[in-house]
Amino acid sequence: MFWRRLRGLAVTTIGGAFVGGVTGTVLALIGILTPGQTKPPPEWLGVIFVLAAFGALFGALGGAAFGMLLMVAERGRGVAELRPWRVGLWAAIASAVAVRLTFNLWTVAALGSGVAAVVATAATFIAKRAPDCPMPERERSSPPA
Repeated sequence: MFWRRLRGLAVTTIGGAFVGGVTGTVLALIGILTPGQTKPPPEWLGVIFVLAAFGALFGALGGAAFGMLLMVAERGRGVAELRPWRVGLWAAIASAVAVRLTFNLWTVAALGSGVAAVVATAATFIAKRAPDCPMPERERSSPPA
């Protein structure tokens, strides 16, 4: 049970880093492609890289906070029992707190929590629609914690 929770926490952290990196890259591209920008191409790559790295860092922090909050708040529930809107709410809260504590801008915290809520809600919908896979024998025989 411990390893399953640790694996889930690692997945939410890595998933948050991925989503944050993609969001940072998109924001950099929006800033670069805004009409009237005169930055030469070598500076574009630096701007994209820095914003993607910061997005990945904040996303990883938000994902780890979300994973811990979800483990505590929804303890004992399987994916089939989770409500997507509650998972989205936990993701928004965890992401807003993590990003706000690290980046000190409310607009970035609001953007991060909105993206986190949408991604978490969508992931929960997708996970609930997945076909049930057989549980390994060792997990079937152990009592629930």
